[in-house]
Amino acid sequence: MIKLIQLEYLKFKKSAPLKIMFGFYIILLPSLLMIGKQFTELPPPLPDNSVFFEFPTVWAYLAYIGNWLGFFFMGFLAVYFVSSEFRNKTLRQNVITGLTRKQFWTSKVVFIALLSILATLYYTLVAVVIGSFHAESFSLSDMFENKIFIFKYLLVFLGYGYFGLFLSFVFRSMGISLFLYLTWVSFLELAVRWGIHRNIIEHKSMHYYPMNAIEDLTKFPLILEQAEWFEKAYDFSFYLTDNESMIITMVYIVLFLIGSYLLIMKRDL
Repeated sequence: MIKLIQLEYLKFKKSAPLKIMFGFYIILLPSLLMIGKQFTELPPPLPDNSVFFEFPTVWAYLAYIGNWLGFFFMGFLAVYFVSSEFRNKTLRQNVITGLTRKQFWTSKVVFIALLSILATLYYTLVAVVIGSFHAESFSLSDMFENKIFIFKYLLVFLGYGYFGLFLSFVFRSMGISLFLYLTWVSFLELAVRWGIHRNIIEHKSMHYYPMNAIEDLTKFPLILEQAEWFEKAYDFSFYLTDNESMIITMVYIVLFLIGSYLLIMKRDL
């Protein structure tokens, strides 16, 4: 396992896209949250913008921002890691020189997991630092009251990363994979859910799509109450519950991994 991680590191340690993406992530995660200082007036029942920065609510608002960053950065990197191997024919070269298909797949899966863990650790650090500086007093229990967001945040990055991984093994082309990734996440899944599924069957299953489950892991707290009209109209919630979103996301992660594994094992290189 360590040798596979070292192999991936040697391949991409000088990669400009990797450095740029993680550089932007490191800068944007705290910076976008601090924009909240510009909002001096918030709708009731929120008294002021301190809700963005204090424990325990800082975890939710920072996670919502991180979800968007994970969509852009983690998905792109996953597509890049795999499709660049097909484009440069390094996959075939690695197999010829002794690397098995399973080892190649494992190296990508582990590397994406490692980057997701690093991104989650940084999220935790930023939340703790910002919350500590903006709280007059707090206890350790206050600080980690919403610690479940740490696990949900990790699932966000794993979900986007393994979805990009799966698409890359399906289409191999970086351009096609990235286009379909952005298209599906941005509006195509939304169109299927609302334009087709809801019109065929008005049921909570319209929320069981992969990207919606990932998005519902870190809902934007300010608009949760505004979704009550939907529940009254259709007799089911506009959002998945925390447990539902976590379980559904984990199921899709497993499916993405199984699908990508079968593709690399069965298809010609």
